[in-house]
Amino acid sequence: MLEISKRTLINTILVPLLILAYIKLYALTNLLAKLQYSLPLRYNNECSEDDIFTITTQIQEIKSWSNNEGLAANWHHSHRQLFTDKVYVINLPHRKDRRRYMNDLFNTLEVDYELVQAVPANSIPSKIPGLSTTANNSTAAMTLPELACLHSHISVLQDIQSKNHSLAAIFEDDVDLDYRIKAWVHKALASIPKKIKWDLLFLGNFHSRAGDYDPTNHTFPELRPAVPIQGTHAYVVNGHKSAQKLLGFLYKAEASLDLELDYLNTYGDITALTLFPPKAIQVRGPENLSDIYPDNHLKPDHYDLGNSSTKNLMDRIKRCYIKFP
Repeated sequence: MLEISKRTLINTILVPLLILAYIKLYALTNLLAKLQYSLPLRYNNECSEDDIFTITTQIQEIKSWSNNEGLAANWHHSHRQLFTDKVYVINLPHRKDRRRYMNDLFNTLEVDYELVQAVPANSIPSKIPGLSTTANNSTAAMTLPELACLHSHISVLQDIQSKNHSLAAIFEDDVDLDYRIKAWVHKALASIPKKIKWDLLFLGNFHSRAGDYDPTNHTFPELRPAVPIQGTHAYVVNGHKSAQKLLGFLYKAEASLDLELDYLNTYGDITALTLFPPKAIQVRGPENLSDIYPDNHLKPDHYDLGNSSTKNLMDRIKRCYIKFP
């Protein structure tokens, strides 16, 4: 009888209490993670006066966008979505390190996003819905990682099309952004001449030659034709109609995503613009290997991101603030 009472006690009281405690701990952990880069936590001894000044001024600039919706008075899109309907982040399931990095990055910049599970190269379906037989079976033109990357971006474009988004931003999970990215995106979208029927706005490309071309809008010289398109780590899609157009071409793709887009842009099938110098670059190094081109991790870009969110802000925050346990 006593044994039954103990079991009853455990099942009716102790187990629910443990479950409740776990739920509360999980919620608290998420809350602390969100607060980690927004609260004025105590500085530690490794933090210099320059660090404190940089963190303070840059956070204030980010906050100015967050607290002044008037800057986007002519837009129904929120600054928290980079003035688009949706911000997507593509992430492989096993890259938890990058998932945490992107969460830290966008929490710092006060950007809301939707995480999209990328297709791993070792588990590509034998037939990918939508893609042509040529693209599905073409391993000569594309490596398996390139094909997986293509499919991952296609899945996001399909979502943009099905949900009738008017604007959407797509990021890969190894990107570093200018900490003023909201200002850059806002200025770029507002500066595109109405006569230009654009499809893609890249926030940065590898080895861009855009500087050799005249600005698309002389009042905003950073907006240029995207020449060439190399890298798909950060770009804005001009709504569901452009997504539908892109899908029509990419379903028949026979080359990697950026090469296919560059071909389409070169021959006038799509119109792509870019920010130059880049306001978004890929993070590369021995500890952050590319999932598509692992041997090229030390290949430098031609342009340094002077206002890097990672180097100028996040690294300082991690070094300076006493973190939560």
